[in-house]
Amino acid sequence: MRDEPTGNLDSQTTKQVLYRMLNMAKENNITFVMVTHERDLAAVADRVVTIKDGKVESDMVMDAAAKAAAMAEMFSDIMEQEAPAEPNTTVPLNSEKQ
Repeated sequence: MRDEPTGNLDSQTTKQVLYRMLNMAKENNITFVMVTHERDLAAVADRVVTIKDGKVESDMVMDAAAKAAAMAEMFSDIMEQEAPAEPNTTVPLNSEKQ
């Protein structure tokens, strides 16, 4: 559980940290609980519980399509950077050394 894990970070670093935390949770099949006041960060969650004055105001399971759209918007630049590089096709695989 993390309370405002990105509270003191710039927006780009916030995205990078959140992206990695969500991926680690998914890869390790664990629950990741985050407390935040930032609705755009909450938009990439599976479930959002809103608390006001110490009481649960709402408890919503996020729509898969809306979550996917929010993730694509928030993490598009990060996902592009982590995409596998195109293979170098200028050198034949079985070339002989001279």
